[in-house]
Amino acid sequence: MNTKEAIAKNKSLQNINPFLNMEKIVKKAIQDSGSDQSQLHWEVVKALTLTSAEQWMGPNHTSQEFFKDIEYQGLSPQQAELNIPNEHRVFFQEIPLRLKHRFLFFSGANFMWENGLLLSEESLYQERSKARPFSKLARTHLPQTIKFIESLPFKQLGQIEIFGIHPFQPVYWHSDDPEGDFSSDNIIVSFQPPPFSRKVTMQTAKGDICYPPASAYCIDDRFLHRVEPVPYFTYSIKIDGIFKDGIRDQAIHHTKF
Repeated sequence: MNTKEAIAKNKSLQNINPFLNMEKIVKKAIQDSGSDQSQLHWEVVKALTLTSAEQWMGPNHTSQEFFKDIEYQGLSPQQAELNIPNEHRVFFQEIPLRLKHRFLFFSGANFMWENGLLLSEESLYQERSKARPFSKLARTHLPQTIKFIESLPFKQLGQIEIFGIHPFQPVYWHSDDPEGDFSSDNIIVSFQPPPFSRKVTMQTAKGDICYPPASAYCIDDRFLHRVEPVPYFTYSIKIDGIFKDGIRDQAIHHTKF
């Protein structure tokens, strides 16, 4: 069964909105943290600049099931790995995962995220709601961003990461868990000023295309989603975890269906 078929058959995805409006909640958290959008944006820019050697290139494209149906333009990471000559395969197998991604990228693979930064301790993506502390990197380079995140209405913070996308690079249609019974609580936000930002495009179970209702939002990542290319670098911060009681209902109230 391919991804589209799995989504169409998933009864928990029928007649629900792929997005929730989190704009008011995010604006309050920025205010409560004692910061503003511009300060947070430039802190992220500086952190991305100073941590280039520690950045990663997205989830493990070579093993995670939800990448199997992605229609890449050019060479996929999986194909690039198969193309490694035998005399270089030992080198590839012995280097860390982060360097494996860079090796495949430099050999011609098309990665959807060229710049990623984990702000929480690393763990399995499938366990992204599980509690974990902030990374040393985040505590060192992103103190204001941490204050903002801690001001959000989560009773448990899980995986937190910055997804950076290079100019003209699309993020292709994909689903994180098309057969799942529920989606993790999450907030996606970017501090970039207009027009230097881009948003996720979603596809409902019926195949309708829809767009986020606000500049900050929660997505149901079981649906197919993508990010269209633009001629400049963009980033977004995805905060996974478990909302405090009543927050999801509050977000539904602010979302126009």
